[in-house]
Amino acid sequence: MAKYKKEEANVWIQPIMTGYKMACCDCGLVHKLDFKIEDNRVEFKINRDNRATSAMRKNNKWEYYTQKFNTDCFVVAVCNASIYQRKLHNWKKLLNIAKCKNGGTINEIKVINTSGLHFIQTNNFDDFIKHGGIITIMHPIFNLHACFVEPINNDKIKVVNSWLGSNEIIISPDELKRFLPKPPNNRFYLLCGQAKN
Repeated sequence: MAKYKKEEANVWIQPIMTGYKMACCDCGLVHKLDFKIEDNRVEFKINRDNRATSAMRKNNKWEYYTQKFNTDCFVVAVCNASIYQRKLHNWKKLLNIAKCKNGGTINEIKVINTSGLHFIQTNNFDDFIKHGGIITIMHPIFNLHACFVEPINNDKIKVVNSWLGSNEIIISPDELKRFLPKPPNNRFYLLCGQAKN
């Protein structure tokens, strides 16, 4: 993997004229920039470098949060969704909004709205699997529990269960469907990206 010089914020940089690569330190997205001077003005063009981005992200694995004492599974699931979006969030702030130190979140919608991510509550299991998001489950084994679900492909999903460590379970959507209790004992919050301002 190429080494990228870590630049300081708000400092002028003199790039090379062609093939200058810039990587985002948050998400690992790499762009290739080419510059030229035309009529005494600097012009540049930008292209996403998919190969360099893939290499950067492969070597920059983000770890999902685990649930610790005095935390809330819904808040941890929202924070894991933010990690999936390559954003970090202050989980302590969300925990204060959740109004719960142990057990179920009282203010799910307020936690979501504060997270900076855009979720839509849905009953459509297939849409949820396609986009990923948070599932809350009222289950005899777990009582009320929330997990982040990451889409992998059409056949597989990753369920990130934060309760007993960061258990990342790769299963088929059908396996998850068989495990779930019948509605209305679960809720799906479809992850649509960053919140609209």
